[in-house]
Amino acid sequence: GNIKEKDYTLLLPVFENGANAMWISSFFAICGFAEIVFILFLQHRSRTKLKKSHLYVLAFLLFGLALGPLVGAITIFGIEEAQRMKYPAFSQWRILELGKYLTRLDFFSIFQWVAGAFTRQAVGLYVVADLLGKQTPKARFLTIMTLCFLLWLTLFLPFNEPVFTIYLSRFYMPFSFVFALIAVSYTHLTLPTKRIV
Repeated sequence: GNIKEKDYTLLLPVFENGANAMWISSFFAICGFAEIVFILFLQHRSRTKLKKSHLYVLAFLLFGLALGPLVGAITIFGIEEAQRMKYPAFSQWRILELGKYLTRLDFFSIFQWVAGAFTRQAVGLYVVADLLGKQTPKARFLTIMTLCFLLWLTLFLPFNEPVFTIYLSRFYMPFSFVFALIAVSYTHLTLPTKRIV
């Protein structure tokens, strides 16, 4: 929808200021991909054997979802403005127009954000209840409700946005990456070979 606003020449030259910034940002992107490890915890629930090709396709789609807003922000707003943006996808939704009368569609960005957050939380809660060995529906329900209550309590932590951003970059993202590596290693060492992706 925003293709008419984009100037792809703004993507060049590549590595104008060196490759260091690219390596640092790549690490944080890889940390985000650590969520794929949830699939390893769900494969015993799958009716068919999970294949490596499925993970490769999923990783490729997630890579596109991560790269799309970045490329869009640079090609629409320019590199200087894109560097200052915290949520480039929201700004891209804001300038989208569908015909003559449908403008200011930035409410879709909130829908996109909430849908992603809800899906991540739901899968995470399901996996935690499964890892805790809760088999009966009542035990699973109580576990998930307890975890939801604890998540709700985190809303009251006195974090402003800059502190939360520091927490994400210094603690949460590296920890999730290390956890994913440990989980994948443990899965390959302990699960039967027919179930390993």
